[in-house]
Amino acid sequence: MKKPAVDRINYLAQLSQLCLQVSPDNPSLGRLYGSTMSNVARKSVTRLDRDAKRRFCKKCMMPSVPARTA
Repeated sequence: MKKPAVDRINYLAQLSQLCLQVSPDNPSLGRLYGSTMSNVARKSVTRLDRDAKRRFCKKCMMPSVPARTA
């Protein structure tokens, strides 16, 4: 039942990381995908993976990329 939500969460997490790696000057798109990922998880009552929790800031949902944002 939660498979589509989990697939969408994983896709948005990967897309957010990729957007920040491709264009580090414009982090707003990566932040948008991160917040959308959080909203999908919240609405489908799905817990985020431990790694997914650690890859994003809790306040601004900005993905953390080593040597770029952290």
